[in-house]
Amino acid sequence: MPKPASITYEQVADACKNLLTDGKKPTCQAVAAVLQTTASMATVHKMVSRWKTENVPAATPIEEISVTPELAALMARYRQEADHIARSTVSEEMQLQKQDQESLVSELEKAEQLNETLTAEIERLKADLAAAQAHAENITEILSIVREQKAATAAATKTIVDTIKKQELKPETITDTIKETIMTIFSTPLEKNPTPQPVTKTTVKR
Repeated sequence: MPKPASITYEQVADACKNLLTDGKKPTCQAVAAVLQTTASMATVHKMVSRWKTENVPAATPIEEISVTPELAALMARYRQEADHIARSTVSEEMQLQKQDQESLVSELEKAEQLNETLTAEIERLKADLAAAQAHAENITEILSIVREQKAATAAATKTIVDTIKKQELKPETITDTIKETIMTIFSTPLEKNPTPQPVTKTTVKR
């Protein structure tokens, strides 16, 4: 048997009532299945919406619900307690955030102070290192000059001894020769050197 292609509003209304009686929701698909119609869903939806508007009671606005004085007082007290809890929670969170911020600021200040201390210590160590390097260079230069003087003194001493051996010199002549040789060695002043120790007068016996 072919399904009807058209339906009436009365058919849709009866189908919606039957569905409610059976404990089912009067949806467009359910109504179309009950009526076994091939009508478009737009037509079914239009008639179902009309039936719901005319038969389903509108929700009662909250303002129109009657509230007893006792219930109103209880609701007000709960509202106050909820507000108090909310404020306390916010206040505690803000206090904790403030403490965290203060702690972070304190740690940052300590880190900055430590950084300044370390920077100053590094600069001091650099200065000490530079001074030590300069002192080492000065000592190296002094040692080099001392070695040169020692070598020159040894050469001069050898020259004097060789001269004494080869020539017959009087004691006063030998003394004058030694003086002239020593004065020649130390005649040039040394820079960055300690003052040489005075040479003890030596008399060579024949």
